[in-house]
Amino acid sequence: MDKNFAKDNKNTGRLMSKMTRVACTVLVVLTCPIIAMAQNTIRFQALSSGASATEASNGTTKLYSAIGQPAARSSTTLTETQAGFLQVSNYVVIDNDAPAITYTTTAQGITQGAASSLTATITDNIKVTAVKLFYRPVSAATFNSVNILGSNNTFSIALQEAWHDAVGMEYYFTAADASGNSDRSPKTGSYYAYLTNPSVIVPQLTAGPNVTNYHIVAMPYSSEGGDDISKIFGSASGLPVYADTKWRLAAYDNSKSTFIEPATGLTKFERGKGYWFITKTWPQGGLNLGQKAASANNRASLYSITLKPGWNHIGNPYPVPVKWSEVQKLTGNPSVSSIKVYEGGWADGDEIAPFQGGFVKNTGSVDVVVKIPFKGQTAEGGRQQNTAPGSDISAESWRVDLHIFQSAQFNKIGGFGMTPDSRADEDNTDDYNPPGFINSPEVNFYRSDISRLKLAKDMVPTDEKFTWKFKVEGEYEMPTELKWSKDLGSGDQELFLLDEVSLQRINMREQSAYQFTLLSIHGFTIFFGKNISGETGPDQVSVAGPFPNPVVNKNVTFNLGLPQAKSLFDVNLKIFTATGVTIHSDQKNLGTGIHELNWIADDFISGGLFYYRIQVRSVNASKIFTGKIIVP
Repeated sequence: MDKNFAKDNKNTGRLMSKMTRVACTVLVVLTCPIIAMAQNTIRFQALSSGASATEASNGTTKLYSAIGQPAARSSTTLTETQAGFLQVSNYVVIDNDAPAITYTTTAQGITQGAASSLTATITDNIKVTAVKLFYRPVSAATFNSVNILGSNNTFSIALQEAWHDAVGMEYYFTAADASGNSDRSPKTGSYYAYLTNPSVIVPQLTAGPNVTNYHIVAMPYSSEGGDDISKIFGSASGLPVYADTKWRLAAYDNSKSTFIEPATGLTKFERGKGYWFITKTWPQGGLNLGQKAASANNRASLYSITLKPGWNHIGNPYPVPVKWSEVQKLTGNPSVSSIKVYEGGWADGDEIAPFQGGFVKNTGSVDVVVKIPFKGQTAEGGRQQNTAPGSDISAESWRVDLHIFQSAQFNKIGGFGMTPDSRADEDNTDDYNPPGFINSPEVNFYRSDISRLKLAKDMVPTDEKFTWKFKVEGEYEMPTELKWSKDLGSGDQELFLLDEVSLQRINMREQSAYQFTLLSIHGFTIFFGKNISGETGPDQVSVAGPFPNPVVNKNVTFNLGLPQAKSLFDVNLKIFTATGVTIHSDQKNLGTGIHELNWIADDFISGGLFYYRIQVRSVNASKIFTGKIIVP
């Protein structure tokens, strides 16, 4: 025993009593750590009164199981070693060794409909107390966790079908011991298990010969022999052998601004591409594509699509839904437009289901590569879609959506409005109609000072007054309807719609729809501002009518449109018989705007053919309109 130690304790009885008490303490407290010394060095940390473990770190003590020497203690200065018994109450046993996880992912996959499991080997210097599996479907935004039980260092868990989606599952392991030491496998990132042989069914699509039966489809899988259309669609899947009289397929060629069909060179499906598709028949229960392995894309390895300048016919590359607004945010490029989808008519889309696609415009002059994220994954990019303005036309930012309906088709892309963020010419607050493969109705805004401009949605800088012009295209001689929001706010701004063909003027605050027959050249004007009702005329002198013709109830109306002018117009209406006899004459002085000219065929006038002549004179010019009237 150390002599210095003995000198400090004059009473031998007191010394032996203290030694016995300390020794007992050592045996009780340090039994478990001593057992573990065969594998690891056990470390002690000296704790002085009121000191933390960090402050006493110089008091590290190593304990050895040498016979005849119960303990050896290094001093706090680590310059000398004293043999003797330890005052155990002043020391804490520290276990810094985390569990070790061994996991092999070789050929790890998920077989649909069959039992699958994950197994890991986990060891610890003392004991593993908790093992967890963190998992989520590849398309899910958040992880779930479940405890894993095991024995003899082997921990295994059966996979549940709800843990994966049509792509597969993302997962990682954690393990911890009683001292709070933990490990993760992998250290960063995740493991992935993909579906190896799902039986793929394309969901039910409407079938028929009408334009409303068209769909934009996409193919997120490849066939075993490649991407041949004949090996994916056709008799093996339940469709008849390709013929454009039975089913039809077309893809947009960006380089030529045209469409390619199987008869003109289309032979393969490409992931990330969209295709027009129509069929007269559809297999009961959906189109069976057989077994297709999911592609190895995940949140750390996203599929990319290259958007060429102009329109791009794109498709969902995954067998799970994606959101195009998240694509835009992740990319952060203002040249990437919203996506246009077709479901019996055109509309702005966002969530794109598996096997679906649409049209996206790259408004820039160079290629843009976009990554397709899974839902909720928008961390990389910096562009956030601006919140769409409301329809209150008295606000600083506002937008009125202008939807068009014709027969069974519709187009909900159109609109107009104001916002301080807009430029006078086109920018990313505007929008476009996609390239036409079918003759669907469209609203196209244009401006005389920008010849190339053709917008479905025209947003301009906020101003007190503005005039928009647009044309309607679609099936001619067909009943057509325009619709807009019923609620335009409660301010004193006015909004008028002028049909330049019939010279009908509609107060858009009082009506929310307008019906007309679409003619080959059918233009409209929208007037916005305060106290503008007297300024809502056409650009030039125009006459529409007579209405009705043949005459009904002997009442005939002509609509007269007069443009902006500094002085009044002299207007003269005359009605003649077939022999040239004047039977009616009416002269008026009228200003800018829309006016009605009327003629009532008196009872003494017998039926027959009559002629009208309307002369409009101003300070600078004179214009004459003539035509026929049939009175039954």
